[in-house]
Amino acid sequence: IVRNDFTQINLISPGEAVIKRSYAITILNDKADEFAGFYEYYNQFFSIEDIEGRLLDMTGKELKKVKKKDITDLSSESGSSISDTRYKTHHFYHKEYPYTVEYTSEVKVKGLFYLPGWIPQLHYSLAVEKSRMLVITPGSYKLRYKTYNFKGNEKITPHGAYTEYNWEVNNLKAMVAEPLMPSWARVRTQVSIAPSEFEIKGIRANMDTWKNFGSFIYRLTEGRDALPADMAQKVKTLTAGLNDPKEKI
Repeated sequence: IVRNDFTQINLISPGEAVIKRSYAITILNDKADEFAGFYEYYNQFFSIEDIEGRLLDMTGKELKKVKKKDITDLSSESGSSISDTRYKTHHFYHKEYPYTVEYTSEVKVKGLFYLPGWIPQLHYSLAVEKSRMLVITPGSYKLRYKTYNFKGNEKITPHGAYTEYNWEVNNLKAMVAEPLMPSWARVRTQVSIAPSEFEIKGIRANMDTWKNFGSFIYRLTEGRDALPADMAQKVKTLTAGLNDPKEKI
């Protein structure tokens, strides 16, 4: 049971944001142990500033707190991909049910090219008492978003210098997966958000339209299809006197 899950995203500027998340989940049996852990990725665009957590027994008594040495740092690389992304993970591995885990984290974002969305109910077997996402933007900033299976209404509140976007759900029941029913990704509640104006690696752009986004991609690749003069000369030297394309390759 997700007791409370709150995500707050502060868009400070087109090149900077801060994501704060806090959640508490009660584990009723060993089938739900996988949901009791913490996972957060980081790379050159996302930096983890803080992680806190604690384990509570069935009466609410604190049993243990997360210590820095307990957090595992792993690479996200697999046999089929190469990436500089890594992730930090933690698990209490408690086996006396029911128990509750609480985690809080803060992530700093450098460049708003990608922003995480909100999925309050990650799995059929999870009940949700309360889940909420709050996005705070500069007053004149245009936040782009799309909702999926969200039965409520988003609350957009202007405050002059900033604007708040708020989504919330309460008392979502756990479900039992049935044969031939649609995939969970198609029936769950979800909100996807994306920037309009953004800045990444010193390049400021806008993705309000496909044309604007295409212009940004063009800027990234502009001139990169031409070999530098020294490399072009090296290629000519290596292939001098060769006529067959396969030999040149």
